[in-house]
Amino acid sequence: MILGFKNKARIKIVFSLTKKDSADMDWDVITNALGITPTKISPPKISRGRISKEYSKEEIERDMPWCTIISGDSLYHKYIVHGSYSFESPEMNSIWVDQCLKQFEKSFQDKDQVISRICEEYGMYANLIIKLYGPKKDFPYLEIPKESVEFWGKAGASIRFEFL
Repeated sequence: MILGFKNKARIKIVFSLTKKDSADMDWDVITNALGITPTKISPPKISRGRISKEYSKEEIERDMPWCTIISGDSLYHKYIVHGSYSFESPEMNSIWVDQCLKQFEKSFQDKDQVISRICEEYGMYANLIIKLYGPKKDFPYLEIPKESVEFWGKAGASIRFEFL
């Protein structure tokens, strides 16, 4: 606690590898290459969500590479969420994104090139998602250290925030 500050902010970090047409993917290959057991493996599935047709299929798939647009009604696109392999931190009560990220990255130490190779070899997409929970007045301090940006960049991962 910082000078009587009662923290209501929470942070969860997720690293995922996503593969289009992953129904036949041998996820053990990824586990062996990374030397880390995933917290979750999800098969491809049709999402219950819908995306407005004011956006083109190409725009959506460019901005959301973890999904494929399928036909929908006249107003909305339906989509398939690709299969994924993810490592998730537990929710952390903290206002410091940088400290939580550094802790999470310890599991991936020196594996940036391995992640990059896996993505290239298996046609995968890497994504780091930083989920932030809390009331506006207690929101986490959003700073990502330069070393983290460089590491995830070398790994070929995009970095995304979700404000929940």
